[in-house]
Amino acid sequence: MKNNRKKVNLTVICLILLALTLLIYCSYSKYQSDNSKHTSNIKVENVKQKNTLSVTQLVKKIKEKDTFSIIFYGSSCPPCKKELKALKKVNVGSSFFYLDLDKVEDISNKTFKKLNVEYTPTIMKFYQGKPVLRQESYVDINVLKK
Repeated sequence: MKNNRKKVNLTVICLILLALTLLIYCSYSKYQSDNSKHTSNIKVENVKQKNTLSVTQLVKKIKEKDTFSIIFYGSSCPPCKKELKALKKVNVGSSFFYLDLDKVEDISNKTFKKLNVEYTPTIMKFYQGKPVLRQESYVDINVLKK
């Protein structure tokens, strides 16, 4: 009798855990789909500006000890799309550049590898060719204004 009761209790607990897991999964899936709706309509193609750099151009700016800022992004990255949209609202100036990592032609470049860009979006500021600030992931618009 006690064994049957334990089995029933265990079964009920398992069913409750399964229901909670499904509820959490469904909530997370809905959050993901809602979040992607906000970023999927942002066109990364709009970034094709005069301030787009290639790796070769980036390395040249570093070697010439230029002072500039750059965002490394991926064209299929939802946080990148959100960041690019936020950047449109801020006057970033002519010393702000864009580098689409999906179009990188020479990822084996030694100088580029030293930057160690692993996450997108990544915004870096360079002062006289040296990185002085690095921000990985989405940055709030108020931080971008600084």
